[in-house]
Amino acid sequence: MLELFCPKCRIELLKTEKEHKCAACSFVLRKIDGILVDESSLRDKDRSFYDNIYASEHGQKWFQGLNRMSLAKRILEKISLSYRRERFFHKNIKRKSNIILDLACGAGRDYFKQFGTVVGIDLSLAPLQQARQKYDLAIQIGCDALPFADNTFDYVVSSDFFGHVRHEDKDKIIREILRVLKPGGLTLHVIETDSQNFWFRVARKRPDLFQKYFIEQIGGHVGLELPSQCVARWQSNGFFVKKAIKIWGLIWPVNDYITLFDNEYRKESALVNAVVAVAKAVAKFKIIKLAVNIILNPINSLVEVFLPLDNGQGLMIVCQKKRF
Repeated sequence: MLELFCPKCRIELLKTEKEHKCAACSFVLRKIDGILVDESSLRDKDRSFYDNIYASEHGQKWFQGLNRMSLAKRILEKISLSYRRERFFHKNIKRKSNIILDLACGAGRDYFKQFGTVVGIDLSLAPLQQARQKYDLAIQIGCDALPFADNTFDYVVSSDFFGHVRHEDKDKIIREILRVLKPGGLTLHVIETDSQNFWFRVARKRPDLFQKYFIEQIGGHVGLELPSQCVARWQSNGFFVKKAIKIWGLIWPVNDYITLFDNEYRKESALVNAVVAVAKAVAKFKIIKLAVNIILNPINSLVEVFLPLDNGQGLMIVCQKKRF
């Protein structure tokens, strides 16, 4: 089993049946229902915010869907526009005997386990209760002070995390990733970003609505920055950027038009109103929505080739730690 270290003192934690404790300071991870809990994280300013998201009906459906494995899902992961992140991770994680750290893991993602030992960390306890059922270890703790030794992990991954991280906190987390990665190890992330694409330009014409629907409503995207700025940030913190792939440029999955624009925006633009009306009509029938997202996938791939990096409103990035 993976050895745990004090993030303050950098010494191995003493393990008992109920806790892992530092001999040199007050840091302790207590075992509660199979999850190791950093009790200092219970006071984290962001924890209650995300607890409320996961407790909502939308949050429940979201993380239950991550754990649902079926033949249909396996097929959709290969061909649907909605499953680009799954294809990204499958393509870029090699071998089956890795040690993987999933940051802000939520309820976990079922496919990571096929690549080796997986540790998931998150501030919210509710989704970790599901993550621990599939991962080898689940820890309730923040991402800026990781309880692991230097050079521990082959891969560090996250999905839809860094867009929620305040700008002033990003560099510290990236440096922690660099520390715990093995030399030559890879870190893979799907990051929500700011964008210069058509739909973001439309949305920003109403700054108040942009703040409400693009920042607050979809989980507190307080750390949006352009894809090019994301790349520069990882490079400035010592990583070699192997891949930087923009996502969600001009063409979105059907539900995204509804989530972001089925509101006051419809009164602001005849085009937005028409697009949302079509999206809602399509979404009424699951089979039609699936078919449309499948058709949009190759079209989107062709269109994105001709668009600059900052036209994406998301980034799939692969970074490598120098070997020595």
